[in-house]
Amino acid sequence: MNNPIKIGIGISIFISIIILIIVTNEGEIFSETVSKIETKNSVYVPSDITKGNPNFVVENAEIFWATANIEDVKDDVVFTLQGTVLSIDDPIDWTTGTVSAVTNELQTMGFVPITMSVDKVHKGNLTEETFTFYVSSHKYNDHYNFSPDGPNFEIGEKVLVHLAHSNLGSFPDGHYYVKLSQFGKYQINENNIAFNIHHPNGVPLDSVARETLP
Repeated sequence: MNNPIKIGIGISIFISIIILIIVTNEGEIFSETVSKIETKNSVYVPSDITKGNPNFVVENAEIFWATANIEDVKDDVVFTLQGTVLSIDDPIDWTTGTVSAVTNELQTMGFVPITMSVDKVHKGNLTEETFTFYVSSHKYNDHYNFSPDGPNFEIGEKVLVHLAHSNLGSFPDGHYYVKLSQFGKYQINENNIAFNIHHPNGVPLDSVARETLP
């Protein structure tokens, strides 16, 4: 009389164990899949502008900013552009008229032209297919030294940049530069995730594209 009951209990226990194993394995597979996706979307490798020219040098120092939030200075941003870096051209020398404490000579700045394709305009009115902005450096002994907090770029890199306008008198009538430096430039991956020093784990591209809008 008891044997069928015992067999039924045994079968139930066996089935429960099999279900537990399946659920556990599926959970591990799911966790592993999520982990791989997060890892794929969380790889931030800072750009290296020194690849563009043997005379480019990035300085080592610690920089303090009043704000790292582009929304705090969004009124200064004229263009928010998305595209691909096409070229990093030779610097344009411009003498500031001040004496350098390092060389005791007139200080020379080198403005490096960065030309990008314009795939999408998120802020501003622009119809050109390409756009050139500038990254500033200081010239010492024929080397162009970039600030450690500067926005670095590489040819072929997909980017979103927040650009402001600057009037430097004789160079030429004015130029555009990345507002808030490294905080105003983002790398974009194939999943439309945007990265920079402020967002090393990535944020949705749409969110950073809107951060300078009124």
